[in-house]
Amino acid sequence: MKKNPISGLISLFSRYWALSQPDLTKPAPSKLFRLLLEIDLVAIGMITSCYFFYPGCFSRDLQFSWVEAITHHAMQYNLHPPLIAYTFSLLNSLPFSFTPPYANLFFTMNLFYWSGLVLALRPWFHYKPLWIMGFLVIGFFPTSFGILSHPVKDSLMCTALLATYGCFLTVERENSKIAFVFGLFCLFLALGYRHNALFAVIPFAIWAGILSYRNATHCTWWKKSVAGVLIFVMLFSGISVLNAHMTKDNVYPVQQLFSFDLVGISVKTGHVYLPDMYDDNSNPHTYPPMFPVKGADIKGATTTLDNLRQIYLPDSNHNILWEGLGKGLRFLEREEEIIALRQAWLNALIKEPLAYLNVRSDFFIRLMGIVPNDFFPYSCVPQDITIYTTGLIITQPQNFPNFYQDIIGTWWVKGITYVGTIAFLFGIACWKRHLFPLHIRFLGASGLIYAASYFFIGLTSEFRLLYWLIPVSLIMATNILFTIITNKKPKGAK
Repeated sequence: MKKNPISGLISLFSRYWALSQPDLTKPAPSKLFRLLLEIDLVAIGMITSCYFFYPGCFSRDLQFSWVEAITHHAMQYNLHPPLIAYTFSLLNSLPFSFTPPYANLFFTMNLFYWSGLVLALRPWFHYKPLWIMGFLVIGFFPTSFGILSHPVKDSLMCTALLATYGCFLTVERENSKIAFVFGLFCLFLALGYRHNALFAVIPFAIWAGILSYRNATHCTWWKKSVAGVLIFVMLFSGISVLNAHMTKDNVYPVQQLFSFDLVGISVKTGHVYLPDMYDDNSNPHTYPPMFPVKGADIKGATTTLDNLRQIYLPDSNHNILWEGLGKGLRFLEREEEIIALRQAWLNALIKEPLAYLNVRSDFFIRLMGIVPNDFFPYSCVPQDITIYTTGLIITQPQNFPNFYQDIIGTWWVKGITYVGTIAFLFGIACWKRHLFPLHIRFLGASGLIYAASYFFIGLTSEFRLLYWLIPVSLIMATNILFTIITNKKPKGAK
């Protein structure tokens, strides 16, 4: 019978649980001692996640970025964030390699997650039972732990933001310049790993502005806020320039949002608002095999109401472009086409605002899980990923827990569970602001703004879009609970 190595890892916790709250009459543990214990926890987390999930699920999105990295050096198409392919390229250039090669991103993502979590728990280091409890609850909470099973853009953004939070918390407590710079770097990565990460980054940028004036004796909130805005503008401008440099051919990802809304509005109003250029297939299709025109051999116009009713589903744009019945919309390739599409979208919003809100609300309630949808919460569920990359051997995780199959459709993987939790805890943190530290409110604001943005820009009601909300809700809950238990703010908190 195969021996489970996790039992050996669990035994490592015994020495931590033996530690109680410190004797304040004795000197505090040295920073080296703390660092060694933190490295222990990171190692435990890494070993556990590698045991269950290594080398990570190789989803279609990740395959696209991988192929970009090994064939075009991350400078081809931008349907998915170019920074993911560029990260692959950098990791592939290291003097050592993983088996399979794409596992390098899985390993890096896990390192960011566990390091960020340990830094986030540093304020509670002097309360060892709480410190360990926080590590176990947040790190191994089933839906949070499941994020580590596949390094898709949602998971990468989530782990980069978690590392940012841990770094900024270290700055708040210890005035570490290194932590501040690395936290900004992680914010930069988060912006690059997902196109709409800016909504989650804005509160962190404001927090960074406050931290930049931490040692100033006389500084107004206005100056700190301006500093935060400037930090955000610099980060956003930087990633925009980098994306432009890394992209050879712009596929105009925003066209997916315009077309989804226009198809929905057309179906709901009975009037076609899509421009008729979608019926013109005379131009050669130059995009890669990832973007074939669905149903191109079907006779008839694309923009008829009958066809639009076939390709429209309120929970996703997949049927509009790739899957299901009907004749799909082609990807527009010229800038003048995108301008015309955007103008058609704006005209539809002006003429049919209620229909637009109906389309967006229908999508959002499915993303939140209020109305069920058919998407799986993790790429490893089920384990039947279609292989698009010719010649690449795909290794699926060998120990992926059946639990993740069993929780499909339950509250574990419903967005409303985490949005509701964050909103409730955010209200408590604002109500008792004298008791709970400021960083809890910044963290909650990041989660709420990010979730709310999907009402306007969401395209698929997959649970992975909301991964960031899971650690946000868990960190907020543990911090508020631990503050109540100890009846004081963690050391160094503002």
